[in-house]
Amino acid sequence: PVEGSLALSAAAAEVGSALNLPHMSALALVSESDALCTVNRSTHAELSRGSISYRHAQRIMDELQTVPSHAVPKFEEELIQLAEGRTCAQFAVKARRMRESRWPETITVRHRQALELRRVSLDPKPDGMMELCALVAAEKGQAIFNSLTASARAARSAGDERTLDQLRTDSLTSLLLKVPSSAGSSPA
Repeated sequence: PVEGSLALSAAAAEVGSALNLPHMSALALVSESDALCTVNRSTHAELSRGSISYRHAQRIMDELQTVPSHAVPKFEEELIQLAEGRTCAQFAVKARRMRESRWPETITVRHRQALELRRVSLDPKPDGMMELCALVAAEKGQAIFNSLTASARAARSAGDERTLDQLRTDSLTSLLLKVPSSAGSSPA
C-alpha cells in the first residue's frame, strides 16, 4: 500500500540522514529491516543470536522472494540450518541450488525480472581511475569477456607485453570509444 511505501521512504530519509547514506541505500536498509521484523522473523532471531551473519540473512531473504508464500516458513527454517557453519559464498551456492531444484518454474520468471535491472554504472577509484560495471545477461557477459580475452591473447601472441587484464581493458576502451588500442591512457 501507498501508506507503507511512504512510511518506509520517510524512515529511509531519517536513517540516511543519521548514517550519512544515500537515500536508495538507506531505503534498502530500512526495507530489509522491515522484512526481518515482520516477514522473516526466524531469520531475524538467528541473526540476533549470532548464528548467522547479516550477509547470510540478506541471502536468505533474497532466496525467499520467489518461493510460494505457503512454503516460505518451512523453507526459511531449512535455509537457516543450511547457513549455519558455512561462509556466505558457500551458503549462497547451496541455497540457490536448493531453491531452483524445488521451484524450477521460477527460473524463467526471475531471469526476466533480472533482465529489467540491467545497467551500466561507474564507481570512482583513486589515482584517476574509474570502474565501469555492466550488469548484463550471463551469456552475453561471458561472450563479451571471451571476445576480449581472445583479442588480448592475439595481441600477446603478436608480441604485446601488456598483461591480459590490461589488454582486455584497452581493447574494450578501444571498441567503445572507436579509437586505436593503446597502452592505457595518459593524464591530460
